Amino acid sequence: MVNRVKPTALKLLQGSHRAYRDQELIPPVGEVGEAPESLSAAGRRCWDELVALALPDTLGASDRWLLEMTAALMARLRAGTASASDIGQLRNCLGDMGLTPSSKLRLTVAKPRKTTSRLAALKHA
Repeated sequence: MVNRVKPTALKLLQGSHRAYRDQELIPPVGEVGEAPESLSAAGRRCWDELVALALPDTLGASDRWLLEMTAALMARLRAGTASASDIGQLRNCLGDMGLTPSSKLRLTVAKPRKTTSRLAALKHA
């Protein structure tokens, strides 16, 4: 049996959240950028749509391959040429990017690091 992790929001509601167990998340590095030339025109439109739908600060340069595969699969689905395995793979890709209702509950976005008081004083000087 799979041990599923409860979403933080649910833990907070139930009063079982333990802040010391929170992982420090690394924010995405770099911008996603424009769609690759290897994608079809329909695939590039899907790329733009996926980037627009993604939650802020969740996609970075290292996610380009996953985003490219997802955009190509979505273009196939919309063209009516997707197989059953393509649809299953698309669903997995969307879940990995936090674009399904259940995956949004598990998605955690990295928070900006707090600055020390010395550094904050220098910034405001």
